[in-house]
Amino acid sequence: MDKKFVLVDYENIQKIDLSILDDTYSAIIFVGARQNPPKASKHKATAHRFSRVDFHKQD
Repeated sequence: MDKKFVLVDYENIQKIDLSILDDTYSAIIFVGARQNPPKASKHKATAHRFSRVDFHKQD
């Protein structure tokens, strides 16, 4: 099965809903130099929602 990616610029789009995509999709979210990834991605209770997400901080 092929893996599909969704690329997101977090500076332009802060609310992302991956629930409409099936498990073959993953997301790469580019975070600006002056931004931080969403706090929910680091909290134990909500981190599971980000299992298919990789954050890449831009310099």
